[in-house]
Amino acid sequence: LAGHSMVINSLHQWSEPGSRLARELYEAGELPVDVYMYLTPPHSKSYGLHQDVMDAWMVQLAGAKTWKVCDDRNFLHAQIDESDFKGTCQDVTMRGGDVMYLPFLTMHKATTHDDLSAHLTVNVERQYFVWATLLLAALQKILNPS
Repeated sequence: LAGHSMVINSLHQWSEPGSRLARELYEAGELPVDVYMYLTPPHSKSYGLHQDVMDAWMVQLAGAKTWKVCDDRNFLHAQIDESDFKGTCQDVTMRGGDVMYLPFLTMHKATTHDDLSAHLTVNVERQYFVWATLLLAALQKILNPS
């Protein structure tokens, strides 16, 4: 794992606590939820600067992780070369028990320093509903142009 994270995808499919979390969040918002666990050793990173196509809640379970979170959102889904990125970013350090919300397409990256880090990423898969709403609105406009 030196320098990288181990990711447990779809934790809710095989872990009872993960399943309960996903089920309760789904029942509260009626949006699909996917739970991932990241285990990151000291002095490591998960990914470079990137954005995700879903809303995400970061739940720090143990250790600490520093997140670079940027104000600018990349609506074009273009690959970002971090050295060329001109947006405004801030560093946020999360410790066990901290929770942070990242809206979809928010540019971010995470690194560890001296601590091992364990965190959950709880993805709210609302992008499917956003696109469905846009398509339904366009269809309505086509069918009823007046």
